[in-house]
Amino acid sequence: MAPPPTAPRGPGGTASDELDRAVATYVGHGFQVVFLSPRRAVLERRQRVHVLLNVALTLVTGGIWLLFLAIRLLNWPKDRVVLTLDDHGVLVPEFSS
Repeated sequence: MAPPPTAPRGPGGTASDELDRAVATYVGHGFQVVFLSPRRAVLERRQRVHVLLNVALTLVTGGIWLLFLAIRLLNWPKDRVVLTLDDHGVLVPEFSS
């Protein structure tokens, strides 16, 4: 997953401002804030559901696929990003699925 672009730090901007801009950018791309502190933010979003594929599988299997889909939706995978400001004020993103 490619990280969304972040705005460069403007003149007089602080590292905390850079973190706030990065969080706002990720929220604009569908992420939700799970944890936020002055030096770290944890954001996540659910991965997309492929509607056409699931409709086709439901039709092909005579509806049995809906049982599997219901279980899968309860445990649907999430994309997670952790944004951390290091000791030098540089924003370091870490991604996981």
